[in-house]
Amino acid sequence: MTKADYMKFYPPVGYYITDKADGIRGIAVIQDTQIYVVADQLYSLGTTGIEPLKPTILDGEFMPEKKEFYGFDVIMYEGNLLTQQGFETRIESLSKGIKVLQAFNIKAEMKPFISLTSADPNVLLKNFESIFKKKTRPYSIDGIILVEPGNSYLNTNTFKWKPTWDNTLDFLVRKCPESLNVPEYAPKKGFSLHLLFVGISGELFKKLALNWCPGYTKLFPVTQRNQNYFPVQFQPSDFPLAFLYYHPDTSSFSNIDGKVLEMRCLKREINHVSWEIVKIREDRQQDLKTGGYFGNDFKTAELTWLNYMDPFSFEELAKGPSGMYFAGAKTGIYRAQTALISFIKQEIIQKISHQSWVIDLGIGKGQDLGRYLDA
Repeated sequence: MTKADYMKFYPPVGYYITDKADGIRGIAVIQDTQIYVVADQLYSLGTTGIEPLKPTILDGEFMPEKKEFYGFDVIMYEGNLLTQQGFETRIESLSKGIKVLQAFNIKAEMKPFISLTSADPNVLLKNFESIFKKKTRPYSIDGIILVEPGNSYLNTNTFKWKPTWDNTLDFLVRKCPESLNVPEYAPKKGFSLHLLFVGISGELFKKLALNWCPGYTKLFPVTQRNQNYFPVQFQPSDFPLAFLYYHPDTSSFSNIDGKVLEMRCLKREINHVSWEIVKIREDRQQDLKTGGYFGNDFKTAELTWLNYMDPFSFEELAKGPSGMYFAGAKTGIYRAQTALISFIKQEIIQKISHQSWVIDLGIGKGQDLGRYLDA
């Protein structure tokens, strides 16, 4: 979540907040006599005995090593589908579903939730602190989740805030092919150059008129590439060489070529970013093999990168984002004027579409760029 995202619904009155555990997403299922979690693989947690039970399905975070499940939402409880209810109603059945797991000696807990009822920054700060700075949780906390009320399960918006240090990106890492003779790929003694990739849809790749980095086709031959979704070098608009990673020969992480790595940005240098490996995402290797995952999605990676460039502090959750050029949304009294201007701009854009170069003066939030790309 960026500052701009948060500004759209600040103050978050009515939202629910909970902590972000450093686990993996998992769906806990009780069906007939079986209890299991669907995550990066299928984990069997036991049986209910001889008597089959009506299905209960919970959404949450799973710790595979300890086989612990921490629920944050519910899809079905004892055969009753709850997906059309708002979160404020579903949460009541979530605690019941957790008790079903606990009845069969499954290590399960409901995530701690607080309903935000006040817009007072001091009250908000206490609420956020009680979640984020709680020392008694059985797992490490690396952020805060804000859950929107009033929508169905599939349409419930959740927003994740993390401190800058814990804001990480997942990349597909490939060792740079040799003999490319590209100045930007200059070798460094004691390091091996690797290239960082994220996933992108073919439609967005074409719309943004992106190009492959040198050596791309050697790493990803066209015959082995899905045209609908594929890897693209991580190349944010303000730092085109961010996809270069010089991996130290002395690193404890060896043989990283072809793996998905969780990484963080330490600092920006003149020609490249100093990246640090947090861990190898072993839980994502199967997704990588199926061809549907290549690290973070392009849009997600760009938003995370923005949080490095414009850090979103913990205090701003309570006080509201600072340093925003646009203080808030335009009020309704400008609707007619805005509609007329939008019509005129759309007509002009249609006439100049598909030009090699276009300059937009007074760009505002940049919303007309999307219109031009769609023209």
